[in-house]
Amino acid sequence: MIDERRVCEVWADDRSVGTGLLVSERLLLTAWHVARAGAATVRFPALHATQRCRAEVVWSRDDLDVALLRLAEPVRAARLTPVRWGRFVTGRSGIPAETLGFPDAHVAGPDGMRDWAHVAGELQALDRRKSGRIDLAVRSWPERWERRSLWRGVSGAPLVSGGLVCGVVVEDPHAYHSRRLTAVRVEAFFDDPVFAAELAHPILEPAELAPLQQHTPARTSPANLLRADAEVMPFHGREDVLERLCGWRDDEDVQRSVRVLTGSGGQGKTRLAREFARRTAREGWAVLDLREEVVAFESVRDVRERLLIVVDYPEKRRDQLAALVEALPGIRSVRLLMTARTGGDWLTQLTTHCREFRELLPDDVDDAVERLQPLPLDPDLYGRALDAYRSRLQALRPEVDWTAAARRAGTPTLDVSRYGNALTLQMEALGRLLSAADGAPVSTVDNTSMSTVDPAAVVLNHEARYWSRHAATVADLGTRLPGPVLQRVVTVATLCTAREDRAESPLPILRRLPDLRDQPAATMTAVAQWLNDLYGEPGWACAPMRPDPLHESLVARELDATPGLLDGVLPVLTERQSIELLVVLARSAAVSTTVTGALTGLLRRFPTRLARAALVAAGHLDDTARERLLAVLAAAGITQSAGIRLWQQRLSDAVSGLGDLLRPRGRRRDTPLSQAATGRHTGPSLSMVSGSGAAAGSGTSPVRLISDAVTMAVARAARTPFGQLLQQHPDLGRRVAAGVAAVATIPVLLALPGSGSPPVDAAAGPSVAGQKSNGAPMPGSSVPGATRPGEYPANRPGPGDPVGSDPAGAAPGGSAAPAGPGAPPDPGTGAGSSGPAATEPNDGKFDVEVDATALSTAQITIGGATGLVDSRVVHKVRMAPGSYKLSSGSAWHDKKFTVTAAGTVDYDAGVSYFSGRGTPRLTVTGLAITVDARSMSGPTFGVFNVRSNMATGAPQVLRVLPATYALGFHSTWTKESFTVTEAGTVDYPAGATYLGGRGGTTLTVHGVAVTVDATKLTAPTFSVWGVLGAANKNTPVSLRLLPADYRIAAGSTWSTAFFTVTPAGGVTRDAAAAPYLSVGGNTVSITTATLPA
Repeated sequence: MIDERRVCEVWADDRSVGTGLLVSERLLLTAWHVARAGAATVRFPALHATQRCRAEVVWSRDDLDVALLRLAEPVRAARLTPVRWGRFVTGRSGIPAETLGFPDAHVAGPDGMRDWAHVAGELQALDRRKSGRIDLAVRSWPERWERRSLWRGVSGAPLVSGGLVCGVVVEDPHAYHSRRLTAVRVEAFFDDPVFAAELAHPILEPAELAPLQQHTPARTSPANLLRADAEVMPFHGREDVLERLCGWRDDEDVQRSVRVLTGSGGQGKTRLAREFARRTAREGWAVLDLREEVVAFESVRDVRERLLIVVDYPEKRRDQLAALVEALPGIRSVRLLMTARTGGDWLTQLTTHCREFRELLPDDVDDAVERLQPLPLDPDLYGRALDAYRSRLQALRPEVDWTAAARRAGTPTLDVSRYGNALTLQMEALGRLLSAADGAPVSTVDNTSMSTVDPAAVVLNHEARYWSRHAATVADLGTRLPGPVLQRVVTVATLCTAREDRAESPLPILRRLPDLRDQPAATMTAVAQWLNDLYGEPGWACAPMRPDPLHESLVARELDATPGLLDGVLPVLTERQSIELLVVLARSAAVSTTVTGALTGLLRRFPTRLARAALVAAGHLDDTARERLLAVLAAAGITQSAGIRLWQQRLSDAVSGLGDLLRPRGRRRDTPLSQAATGRHTGPSLSMVSGSGAAAGSGTSPVRLISDAVTMAVARAARTPFGQLLQQHPDLGRRVAAGVAAVATIPVLLALPGSGSPPVDAAAGPSVAGQKSNGAPMPGSSVPGATRPGEYPANRPGPGDPVGSDPAGAAPGGSAAPAGPGAPPDPGTGAGSSGPAATEPNDGKFDVEVDATALSTAQITIGGATGLVDSRVVHKVRMAPGSYKLSSGSAWHDKKFTVTAAGTVDYDAGVSYFSGRGTPRLTVTGLAITVDARSMSGPTFGVFNVRSNMATGAPQVLRVLPATYALGFHSTWTKESFTVTEAGTVDYPAGATYLGGRGGTTLTVHGVAVTVDATKLTAPTFSVWGVLGAANKNTPVSLRLLPADYRIAAGSTWSTAFFTVTPAGGVTRDAAAAPYLSVGGNTVSITTATLPA
């Protein structure tokens, strides 16, 4: 998208005409042949329709046909975002691009006025690369007139793709008859020292990755000036860390690798990562600062340049990181740099459960973590910070004498205990400067009246004034909502962020605040707009105030004033929002007794709703905040349900990861990890487990607790059984025993399936044999909490929960698929086993390798030989001669393969998805199909026992075995199915009109068209479970749905009323819903003002 306010007409003194782009307040970029006379007159039609300005050439490259002109007067406009520059880093074709100019083809009227021409088209990334140019194939073009191009006047226009300026239009190539426009690539002149100096050394971004790039609009509130991406303070220090990062980046022996920067909030992690990214971009690398909500990475896979990916807050993005590393390109070097407060549980879990991520790490995970220590306190640093903020504020508010304010601000007494944190010193400088400008008494030179005041509190006071000033400009909110209400709104928005999707809307949350409960819809819309103006980020409907230490101070302040603030909003939070809430509260509680008390009370009042979220949140926290959260859980009386579960989770991670730690990996695939390396991996995890076990003490038998944890490990991870590893590496048991001797684990560890040891005593814990490896109940067993659509147990969304609340169980929108109805029992050795225990060579069995890593499904079963095992690992299985079936999850495949009497594999000649005949290795390649659910309502869908949490916004390519599969969405698996045939095509029942593509390799999910009419409701909004959240009730909504039951919410309260979409494409409703719902054709109408809760 081009901001037309930056585009200008150019008339040179030699009568040349063209187009230019404003790249700073005083500089514009155009074609050299337009401005070759050295001076020109320019006009910005979108800013000043009649005003003209003189400009002179300050830099030019006639060999490239580009020039920079300096304007006689600066050009300023409100909300004018900085220009971003781009280059193409893939070999893709058909890349969308556009330009905006004033060609002869649009000359009209007697005065010869040139009108806008917004030209769209496509380009090929590799086109004309050697010459530093690229052609835009336009969608429409003017025919030449008397052999003259009517594109004249568009020269100098910017070529924009993905919001980035990637070139300057310079030519209409004659050979293409005006159907193409040629542009000079930006990278052809970007390194020119004069050009770079004039524009303060900007950086190039990868254009094809622009939709994935984190980019926050520049804002001017005090809090936003403290953000790392505002870069008010010039970067200083950390050169030793940067040198180590550069060495890691430039290691030519490693193709793909990970580094994690850790440190307390405000220590400079994000700013350091940005500086490293800037330096790396100047070395020619493509740099991606990854947005949090992105889930599709096809463009990353196509990158042909060296690639650095920066990820902030990785502890919240485990699923995204797992998807990212699967898509990393294999052509050039890739580096993944992450910044987090700690490298704790989240890193352990990601390392354990994502093989691709683990392979990016060094042998010793600690070698990948760089913890930032506080910088030495430089006596001149405060003065530099004061000057930096003075300079930025002078540009933002020139009417204030900021130089005089800086003189009045004074200098605090610097000491490490108070100013050892880099952000604290900057808050001190900014707070003093703002207070001095407001005329507040701040200081004497040697000491100050502010030295005992928290700098964050001072900045928050000024931020609150900014809220009120800005609220007055948005639908007059300043008069409707006083300052204390605005502070409550910002606090709740910071604690309960909302993504830009149907499942999460800030309005139902804000409606729970007593101050906003009775406000009209227009006011609520204005509040949401006001919040977005303050702190909005791409992909988020409601983002937190940053930096984090400042919003943690805000939370403490508001909870001190309003202790019960969060009670009303909790019932409408999704699980993700509940986790985020607890993370921020726990971090704030680590430094505030007020927040500690509020958090304790919250957990006491909502133990069921928050216990599971607390367990997940604990994995996102550093040691201090985690221990605070565990202490609060203990004080709230729910240690049994969360503290112990956290400890079991850690042990489960440690145990389930040991098998993979000993297999060949990385650059040394021919050798397993050394025993020393294994000890370094497992030692910290087991030590952490032991410490947490003591903290969780509850009187429960240690053997019972360990048994439960081991059950979790085996049932959850489905990896190589620990007992088999103990046989292969006898000294491993001794090292494990040393790490967890305090809780007497070794008797339980030795009783794992496959170890050859006696089974665990029933009194010590539940049996593993009754569970599948994905944690789902075995067929025929009862499912705790199973419900009809009108019933919601504690771990399911209850009344008031919005669309998007993830139930505790696995679902299509979650991370694992549950066992479906009629799933066959696991054949073979039982849950978690990858094969029978090893036997003597004369037992008549053979070692056969099974490689199913190409499949999209996470688990497979070899009937008669294994239980469910991880398909992402090559398994060596002891197998007797005979025939064996394969299944992916519970989808059994009819074709068998055979282990011959010679120990090799064989299969039918027509099977194209097996290879390895005549060898002891069976490779299962599967068949490639595409599932296109773009027509469907709702953000995600899943294919049962293959992959869940797939975005509906793009076709999904899967590799599967020929079998029958079910579709699902959000937390619901449908009973309807489709089949992948032996020929690799899709098929489905004749009556399944909601599907398309029979006989081809693409299954198109059209869904059933359903309209929901809620106009008779008194509530302003309504929702449909799993697919639609907080829709305006005054407008009937058209949806595309799978056959299933759908529940309706009036406002934020879920009702017992539901309707059913049938496989035949119709709609029905339950007889009990007759008083509230009517169905006419495929329209569901709510017939009453309210719905039963």
